[in-house]
Amino acid sequence: MDCGKEKRAKMDYCGLSIIQKCNPDAILIAHENTMKRIGKDDWSLGYTTVSGAEEICIGGQRLNVIFAPGHTDGHMALLHASTHSLIVGDHCVGQGSALLDVNSGGNMKDYFDTTYKFLKLSPHALIPMHGRVNMWPKNMLCGYLKNRRNRESSILKAIESGSETLFDIVAKTYCDVNPSLWVPASWNVRLHVEYLAQQQRLPKDFSLENFNCSCVEFADKVGSNISGRRDVSSSLSWLSPPKTPPLPPVPPVESSTLMHDMDDEELFWRASMVPKISSYPYEYIPKVAFMFLTKGPLPFGPLWEKFFKGYESHYSIYVHSHPDFKDAKTPKDSVFYNRRIPSKPVQWGTFLLVEAERRLLANALLDFSNQRFVLLSESCIPLFNFTTVYNYLINSTHSFLSSVDDPRISGRGRYKKEMLPKITLSDWRKGSQWFELQRNLAIDVVSDCIYYPIFQEYCTKPCFMDEHYIPTLVNMIKPELNSNRSITWVDWSKPSPHPGKFSAINITVEFIHHMRYGSNCTYNGKNTSICSLFARKFVPNALEKLLGFAPMLLGFNH
Repeated sequence: MDCGKEKRAKMDYCGLSIIQKCNPDAILIAHENTMKRIGKDDWSLGYTTVSGAEEICIGGQRLNVIFAPGHTDGHMALLHASTHSLIVGDHCVGQGSALLDVNSGGNMKDYFDTTYKFLKLSPHALIPMHGRVNMWPKNMLCGYLKNRRNRESSILKAIESGSETLFDIVAKTYCDVNPSLWVPASWNVRLHVEYLAQQQRLPKDFSLENFNCSCVEFADKVGSNISGRRDVSSSLSWLSPPKTPPLPPVPPVESSTLMHDMDDEELFWRASMVPKISSYPYEYIPKVAFMFLTKGPLPFGPLWEKFFKGYESHYSIYVHSHPDFKDAKTPKDSVFYNRRIPSKPVQWGTFLLVEAERRLLANALLDFSNQRFVLLSESCIPLFNFTTVYNYLINSTHSFLSSVDDPRISGRGRYKKEMLPKITLSDWRKGSQWFELQRNLAIDVVSDCIYYPIFQEYCTKPCFMDEHYIPTLVNMIKPELNSNRSITWVDWSKPSPHPGKFSAINITVEFIHHMRYGSNCTYNGKNTSICSLFARKFVPNALEKLLGFAPMLLGFNH
C-alpha cells in the first residue's frame, strides 16, 4: 500500500456502515473469508483483501499483517513495526478469555496454533479490541493456553463420565456458573469437542452425530437465543483466565532465608520478568548461581565451603532437597545455611525432576545479579578454585549444555510422533541433566509454556524428560548460544544406565589431573584443555582425601 496517503483500516465489521458514512474515503482491509460475510448494506466502498504476509502503512505507521484464525476463519492481527506491539483483535480480551465464533469459522485448533504463533513473535505488548493494553504478553498468552487446556480436560472428563449432549456437557463443566451464561460457553464447548474428535481423543462410544443434533435444542433448554452476539459480548467477564494482575514488585530475597509462600505458577511468572532498563540502580557485580539438586545433606559441603570462602559477593547458593529433610546440622556460619528453597518431592525418571530444575532456576532468577546458573548434585565436586570457575563462566559467550542428536533407541528412539507439529524428530536432542545456562536462556526455560506441556504429556518412560527437555528446547530456540558440551566431568566408560562412582581409593593425583586437563574443547573460539569445571559421581568417603588434595591440586587458598 502507498505509505504517502493516510488510510483507515478496520479489521472488524461491527459498525462498518457508520464508518463508511462518516468517512467515504475509508478503505476496508480484511481477509477474503471475512469479506464473504460482510453485506453490501454494511460496506459498499472499496476494499483490499489480505492473507497475512503483507506490510501496510497507516498514517506513516508500518504494520505487518498476520493471519490469526481461531476466533473466526478470517481473523487477522497487526504487528506494529517500531514498537513490536501486537494488535490481536478479538483473539484476546482485556478481562476473561476470548469467545470463538462458531458461526464465522471459529476453530479451536486454529486458536491454539495462533496463540503459539503470537508467543513466538515475542511482542512487547498486546492490544486487544476489547479491554486494556497488556504489557506482559507472554504471561497473558500462556494463561490463555492453560485455561483452554484445563477447559478441554474438564470437557473430556464430563464426556467420559457419561455426558452425551451439549447441554449435559455444559451443565457439568460449568456447574458453578449462572445458567444464563451457558449460551456463550457452549460455543467454545462445541469447538473443543470438535477438536477432541480431530485428535481422536473422544471415547469410542461417544456419538458425534447425536452431540451435533443436541446443539440445535441447546438454546431452548437454557431459554436463550444462541445467535445473539450482543448478549454474548456482555458475558465475557466470567470466562477464565482471570484479569491479568498489575505487576507487583519482586520481593527482595533476604540473605537470611530463601523461603517464600509463592506457588510454582507465581514463582515462574515473577522469574520470567525482564527489566527494560539495562543499567542497574545499585552497585552491580555479576554473580554465578550454584544450584544444588539433592535428596538430603551435602556430603561434600566442607569442600565447597573452602571453594566459596572469600568470594561472597560473587556467588549465590540455592538448594532443592526433599521437603521432609531436616537441615538441623548446618551451622549458622556455613555458606549453605538457610539456602534451601521451597521444594517438592522429586522422583527420578519423571517430569518432577525437570520441575525441580525449573524451580531452582526460577528462585535464582529473582536475584537480577545472577547471570550464570550451574546445576549440581550432592555428588559433585569443584575441579578448580573459585576465581578460575567464575572467570570461565562470566566471560564465556556460550552456555554449557550437552545437546546431541543421538540416532540410537535411547536417543531418537524416545521421540514420539504425537509431539508434532510443535516438536519434530529433527528438533529432538539428548543431553546431560547437569547444565550451565546464561540468564536469557534460564528465563526461556522457566517461561516456556509451548513445549513443556508437550514433554509432560508424551515424554514418559522410557523417555526421560531430564535428558531431553532442556537440550531440545535450547536446540529449537537459541542453539547459537550453546557450546553443546557439559562442564561437569563424568565417567561413562562402563555400559550402565548410570555413570561410574568414585570413592577414596580412586582419588589420586593422576586421576584429578585427568579430570581437569584430560580433554580438548573450544572456549570462546579457542582450543583449550580446561573443559570441565566440576565432576561427579563421588561417594561420601572420598571427602577426607579430597580435602587433603585441595590446597595442592584444586588451588584453594583457604
